[in-house]
Amino acid sequence: MPPAQLLCDVTRLFRRRADGIGLTGIDRVNLAYANWVLARGGQLCVWRDSVFAPLSARDLNAFTHGFLAEAAAETAGVRRVPAFGLLGRAAGGLGRRVGAIGRRLVPGRAVEGGWLFNVSHMWLDQAAAWAAARAQGLRVATMIHDLIPIDFPEYGRPGEAERHRRRMLGALKHSQALIGNSAATLDDVRRFAARLQLPVPAAVAAPLGHARLPALPPPRSMPSGRPHFLMLGTIEPRKNHLLLLNLWRELVRDLGEAAPGLVIVGRRGWECEQVLDMLDRCEALRGHVLERNDADDGEALGWLAGARALLLPSFAEGFGLPVQEALALGVPVIASPLPVFREIAGDIPDYFGPLDGTGWRAAILDYAAPFSATRAAQLERLTGYRPFSWDGHFREVQTLVD
Repeated sequence: MPPAQLLCDVTRLFRRRADGIGLTGIDRVNLAYANWVLARGGQLCVWRDSVFAPLSARDLNAFTHGFLAEAAAETAGVRRVPAFGLLGRAAGGLGRRVGAIGRRLVPGRAVEGGWLFNVSHMWLDQAAAWAAARAQGLRVATMIHDLIPIDFPEYGRPGEAERHRRRMLGALKHSQALIGNSAATLDDVRRFAARLQLPVPAAVAAPLGHARLPALPPPRSMPSGRPHFLMLGTIEPRKNHLLLLNLWRELVRDLGEAAPGLVIVGRRGWECEQVLDMLDRCEALRGHVLERNDADDGEALGWLAGARALLLPSFAEGFGLPVQEALALGVPVIASPLPVFREIAGDIPDYFGPLDGTGWRAAILDYAAPFSATRAAQLERLTGYRPFSWDGHFREVQTLVD
């Protein structure tokens, strides 16, 4: 029997570019799947006019010479936007060329049969989409990135918990296969299903691959020349910026100009008014905390290269790409002891609870010292670090569709 046709839904990518929204980590995964499916003779499709329709030859050409060309450049180490996810800036002009893709599709045209990969969380809560998949003979493999809005509704936008609950119900009830971006995420899915007494489809944990970043550029330093630490990612409540900002205010009070610096690279997100108030109005942090929410790829990597450590005091994460990327580039990590971080990095980082202000303060002062034995020990541990690969990811996924 010949292998089943592979299809990848890319609706989210086109919608975000048409709306002028920068692409994120989920979009990076969507691009990796598009590349993998095309390399295996499959098709890309979009959900439109009540059908899953393939891209026209013209649209596919625009896609491969736009999104995927940029993705290939990143993989080769040419471009990288670690602060905002793959192609957060690199595809800037592409929206004008492909923003209308999907609107040119012939009405009623539909793909028939095969495995359809939905890795974007889109349309999981739409009964019409699942009905179309069944009518078109499609088996759906759904990637679950996290259950954070359900398990931690206090960190999300109002209403997001219920929306995500409907998405997860759709995935569990109608998917033929599930892909967890980590074993930790798949464990969360199984707990959610058990609470609702729902069966879990065939499932596999396939950790996300490392993008083979280029070598670090020359390190950047704070204007004062003091050692600095880096916090990387969108400013949102679950990232726990507030812990570090309060801690830094204490360090400045106690040490004055001898206090280390903190660089925050990431866009301003949602439900984080206290953090933004401190960044905008706390005079004690001036000159000690630097916010860079418009950093390009080179600048962000420069801050990483010069950092004494990457700090991740998160309350919850779906995966944690910055951990993998920092260790792969030889930069120490201090993080919360989340299961997914341990899955990614094992015992290499130093871990402290997200409410352990005393532990975080001691670690930061230790790592800031020019001859820190603790930092040197982590540098020794990370010499043998091997990040997850996309090849390994897709080997796991292939077991679901063979």
